[in-house]
Amino acid sequence: MRDNSKLLYTVEEIFQNEGFLRENEKEFYKIPLYQRGYKWNKNNVKKLLDDINEFKISNGKFYCLQNITLVPQDNCFHVVDGQQRLVTLALILSILDKKELIRDKVRFPNNTIREQTNHFVNNIILDQPELLDENWDNFIDERQNYDHQDVFHLFHAYKAINEWIQDKDKGYFTDKLLNHVKLIVNNIQKNTEEETIFSNLNSKCVPLDGADLARAILITNVAKEEASRETDIKNIIRVNERRVKIGWEIDQINNWWTQSDVKNYFKKFIRIKSEETGGGNKLFK
Repeated sequence: MRDNSKLLYTVEEIFQNEGFLRENEKEFYKIPLYQRGYKWNKNNVKKLLDDINEFKISNGKFYCLQNITLVPQDNCFHVVDGQQRLVTLALILSILDKKELIRDKVRFPNNTIREQTNHFVNNIILDQPELLDENWDNFIDERQNYDHQDVFHLFHAYKAINEWIQDKDKGYFTDKLLNHVKLIVNNIQKNTEEETIFSNLNSKCVPLDGADLARAILITNVAKEEASRETDIKNIIRVNERRVKIGWEIDQINNWWTQSDVKNYFKKFIRIKSEETGGGNKLFK
């Protein structure tokens, strides 16, 4: 049974056959034609990898990789926001020997200029990665059909990931990425034109503050009733983000309370008995 209140999914749940896709009776994620191409460069990719690598797993905490916004279609989800993150995760997992996990899970429109992007991601990267050992000029000299901006950025992102991962513990990093990195999923169940949603998300109308959400550790039901009343797409997404932010704020309070100087300061209050405060007032109510 589908849990409509769930917003956070691990990277493994996002891609695995029996995870989020099956839960919603879908087969893959499709990048709509109106989306801009893949644009992440070497610095973008390395920043993500460094952030995940530096994150320390402890006490059930996880690294929160902001949002992806999806609109359900017949047998797939259209990705109206989060293409860069989703595609980059697929590239990383391909290098971490998780090719079958991601095979054909992220697709681009066929019979368009992005058909070659689709082929590059789901054929070259997965089945012929040795071809990517060449430099770009040599690769293109023999494969002019791939001479597109999308493929150029994917090619160099893949090489940057491959270079970064060489001196890392692949087993440990794979487990961290799959099980301790999560995404907030906005699954839009409204009859709204996708281009409108895309336009709203890519304007300054919707605050998508990933930094505030990076340490989110729980989702509450505080906004469930409010969410059921919302009819505007932007407000639905705001409600979802607010719910996660509440969890993040609670986590921050817990982190503050466990600091040694804070605990030492409050020890004297903890030792005070209510009856010693005078006036019959309780110390804590």
